[in-house]
Amino acid sequence: MSIQVQARYTVDDLDHLMSLPEYAERDFELHNGEIVFMSPNSAIPSLIATEFTWFLLTFVKEHDLGYVSGADGTFMLDPHTIYVPDVAFISKAKLTAAPTRYFPTAPDVAVEVLSPTDSVRAAQRKAHRYLKAGTALVWLIYPDEKAADACRLAPDGSLSLQPIEADGFFEGGDVLNGFRLSMADLFRNLPPVAAPSQPESDSQTP
Repeated sequence: MSIQVQARYTVDDLDHLMSLPEYAERDFELHNGEIVFMSPNSAIPSLIATEFTWFLLTFVKEHDLGYVSGADGTFMLDPHTIYVPDVAFISKAKLTAAPTRYFPTAPDVAVEVLSPTDSVRAAQRKAHRYLKAGTALVWLIYPDEKAADACRLAPDGSLSLQPIEADGFFEGGDVLNGFRLSMADLFRNLPPVAAPSQPESDSQTP
């Protein structure tokens, strides 16, 4: 749910809002000047993000490429845009000093794991904004379908989507050369989804 706005908010406005006691326990993003309340993540998307972090961090550390952040890593794409990806990679070349609060630039790679209530169209718009701000690759993961989209910026500046099916792979391309993770491995260690409980019948057996 987003706050209805009449003007574009800035990072300073977001900081002020987060300092208020009534919002101390809330998480926010700033989407092109609009302050957006972040809903708590669902169980399965949270587990998927953690699994992805482990695979990505292992690769990045092995090759000494840079840094991997989790779901509390906050990136300032511009003065009106603050995003908190579920997983992100930022290279040593881009991050030359530890930030005091927000990462001051877009990540090289961002991963967003969608919850059942998330809008796919909104997630794609968010991916496009990442890419226009300098991110090279965005993965959008759809847990229910065991599928994903690899998002890149097309030559004309539009959003290019490459589907990744259940038997497919996440591939890092130029930005993470050599990184390759199968969808099957990402989901391998997740618990089975519980069957929905059946409501008890109100009828009485004579």
